[in-house]
Amino acid sequence: MEPDNQNSDSFIKSIFHPSDFTLASENAFVHALALSLLLSTKFTILHVDKNKGDWQNFPAVRSTLDRWGLLEEETQRASLFDEFALRVKKVHIESNDPAKGILSYLRNHETDLIVLATEQRKGVPRWLQPSIAGKIAHRSKIKTLFVPSGSKGFVSYETGEFSLDKILIPIDRNPHPFQAIEIARRTASLVGNTVQILLVHVGTESTVPAVHVKDEFGIEWRRIIKTGNAIEALEEVSLIEKVDLIVMTTRGNQGFLDAMRGSVSDSILNRAHCPLLTVPQM
Repeated sequence: MEPDNQNSDSFIKSIFHPSDFTLASENAFVHALALSLLLSTKFTILHVDKNKGDWQNFPAVRSTLDRWGLLEEETQRASLFDEFALRVKKVHIESNDPAKGILSYLRNHETDLIVLATEQRKGVPRWLQPSIAGKIAHRSKIKTLFVPSGSKGFVSYETGEFSLDKILIPIDRNPHPFQAIEIARRTASLVGNTVQILLVHVGTESTVPAVHVKDEFGIEWRRIIKTGNAIEALEEVSLIEKVDLIVMTTRGNQGFLDAMRGSVSDSILNRAHCPLLTVPQM
């Protein structure tokens, strides 16, 4: 993977990854780090617990880059960040409530993308409680990448290479998928290989929303119409097509956790065999 340090007009300028130091979080961490390199963003890693912070437990950026073969042996810490335009910040908050600590940080720090590890077949991370959902509704503009613990994802843990060949976007009239399509398009244009973007509608020809996409180098658009149960149909397409990422628009009055509760995106996340990126409707 070669980071693009010339992307000054990045559509994502800050990435936030709350970690609980588990193996599930490690997979989300490598996705967050690889995206930070690709987009030359600020990268914040946050951990919340009741004990004083142990910085040695935080995911190691330098050793990860070394494992990916991106560092020379003599690379010093000071030159590391200059070489990759990488700005890493590690934050520890002492609190008995991880969710509240995270929300408190987000209120005071602008964030474009949250990268979260999720429990397979359970949806949201185990440390985010339902009672917190209403408190973060005002953060509805935050895009969130959910990386299921049982998924290898689209970033290799060993090499940092992207494996992003197919993106699935569920499309409907409400909410309109414009934002999801734009994010998927811009992401696909960065990875260096041809990406198929599947626009999947569950319904009939008469219910397909008007979606305008243009041909461009490195992107192939496909439209798929399915019938039946929406969740089952989307899961079927995802498995048959071996999709690497699902990108979907969520309603604008929902926060990143609200969007995952009792909704289509919640059901998709529970069944997902690949990461899910939610893009709140503006």
